[in-house]
Amino acid sequence: MLNVYPQSAESNCSVQLDFERKVFKFLDEKDAHDHSVFYEVENILAGEKSLGRRIKALFFDNKTQRKDINFHVFIPNVGGNKKITEPESEA
Repeated sequence: MLNVYPQSAESNCSVQLDFERKVFKFLDEKDAHDHSVFYEVENILAGEKSLGRRIKALFFDNKTQRKDINFHVFIPNVGGNKKITEPESEA
């Protein structure tokens, strides 16, 4: 499946990037040869509209899970003072 859903600049460049940097930092540590990360991104849809991304990262150091730095977050696809509204009912 292609990642073709647009994401607001604020969501992608500010919020999501902060979490991605945590992954980069962990993998770039001096003794990171035994580091690995399970990284999963899911686009959350309401019909065909993207509401945002769910991102989950599990960090491993020498096959031991680092629960102190794991994260599982939802990043809404909004910017500035925009608000997420309830999807319209199809009924």
